[in-house]
Amino acid sequence: MNKILQILNKPFKWFFVNLKITNNSKAKIFSVIFAILFWAFVMDQENPEITKWISNVLVELQNQELLLDEGLIIMGAEKRFVDVEVKGRRSDVMSINSNDIRVTANLIGYGKGTNSIPLEKNIIDENVKISDISPQDIKIFIDRIVEVPKPVEIEYIGESADGYLVDGLKLSNDKVMVKGPEKYVNSVSCVKGEFDIMGINSESSQNVPLFAVDIDDEIVSNVTCNVKYVDAVVDVKKVKEIKVIPDVVGSLPSGYRLVDVELSEKVVKTKANESIVDELESVFTEPIELNGLTSKLSVEKKLLLPNGVQTISGKNIVNITLDVQKLETKTFSFTKQDVFIKNGESFITNDEQKMIFNKYYFKLDSESIDTKVTDISKVLDEVDMDDITLYIDLDGLKLGQHNVPIKFMCKKDVHDISVEPSRVNIELSVENDQSFIEE
Repeated sequence: MNKILQILNKPFKWFFVNLKITNNSKAKIFSVIFAILFWAFVMDQENPEITKWISNVLVELQNQELLLDEGLIIMGAEKRFVDVEVKGRRSDVMSINSNDIRVTANLIGYGKGTNSIPLEKNIIDENVKISDISPQDIKIFIDRIVEVPKPVEIEYIGESADGYLVDGLKLSNDKVMVKGPEKYVNSVSCVKGEFDIMGINSESSQNVPLFAVDIDDEIVSNVTCNVKYVDAVVDVKKVKEIKVIPDVVGSLPSGYRLVDVELSEKVVKTKANESIVDELESVFTEPIELNGLTSKLSVEKKLLLPNGVQTISGKNIVNITLDVQKLETKTFSFTKQDVFIKNGESFITNDEQKMIFNKYYFKLDSESIDTKVTDISKVLDEVDMDDITLYIDLDGLKLGQHNVPIKFMCKKDVHDISVEPSRVNIELSVENDQSFIEE
C-alpha cells in the first residue's frame, strides 16, 4: 500500500494545486480518487513487483594493465562468474538477462598473494534494481612476474649407427631466460630440446625447439623463453674394442718364474675419430718392473692411449696382478734301457742284445741318466716319469763310437728340463763287418 500511495503522490499533488472548487467538486474528487485506486489495483495484479536471480554473470576485471606495469599478474586464466538478484515489475524483470548486468572488480591497490576483491554492480534498466549478489567478492591470487636463467638440456632421440657413439654437444645457448609468474618459473628445472640422432655416423647439426619442463619432466605452461630455438651440433665417434697388453719389463731373480699375468680388463672399448680408431688394435700399459720381484704383486697402471682416443667408461687404469713363484726341482732317474733310439721318424726301445733297424748293434756306456725338471710346485706335482721321453738320435751316424747328446721330450709344459749326463758314448757295430752297408 505504501507503494500505491507513492505512485498516487504526484497526481494528487497536481490535482489539489490545480483544482477549482465548484458545486459538484465532491463528486469529481471522489471519482478521481476511485479511478486512481482502481488503476493501481489493476497494475498491482497484472504487473506485480517480483525478484529474479540471474545466473552466470561475468565478472569484469578492471585495471589488469596497471598490475602488469607493476610487474604483477593474475594467476589463473579462467573467467569468473556470479549470480545476481534483480527486483522490479514483472514486465521489466523478465526481460533482463546476464548481458544487461555489469559486475566489475577493480584491481588497483592489490599486491602479491590471495586477495578478496569486492564486486561493484550496475544494470542498464532504471526500472530494475539489483537487490543481491552472490558471492559478494571474489578471491584472486596475484603473483610477481620474474625472469630467471635456466640451463638448456638436450635429449637424444633414437640411436646412432651401429658402432658409433654421440660424444659431445655444442649449443649456441647453454642457458635461456624464462619469464612468467614466479610460481611457475620456480618450478622450471631446465629448458629442454630433443635432437634426433637416429642412424647418424658423423657430426650432425639441428635447429632444436625448446620447452620448459619441471623436475618430473612435465611441460610448464604460462612461461615464455627469450630463445625459442637453439643451434645444436653433436660430435660422433667410432667405437672399437682393443686388446690390453701389459708391458712387463726387467727380469726376475734367479730361481723364480712369472707364472701368470692377470688383467682386470683384457679388452677395453674405445672411442675416437674414425681415421684414428681404424688403425688401433691394441694398447700397452705403463711398464711393470720385474727386477727384484719374488712374490705376487698387484698394481694399477695407466693405459697408454694415443692422442684423441678415450675409453667409453672414462676409466684409463687397469689392475694388473703378477703371479711370481719360486722354482723347485724334481729329479727322475732313468736307466739306459729307458733311453729310446730314434732314426728318422722311428723310435724303438734300446736292447743291446738285438740288432736295431736290421743294421747294427747299439751300446751305451752310461748305466743311469738323471733328469731334472724345474718348475713351480703345482706343476711338478703333475709331472711323472711317463711324461718324459729320453732318446738318442742316430740320424747321420755311421758305424763306430760316438759322443752324442741325450735329447728329451715332455708331455707337460714345464719351465726347464736338464739331463745328467747330457752327453753319452755309444757304439754302433755289426755282427759281420762284410754285411754292413755303409750309408
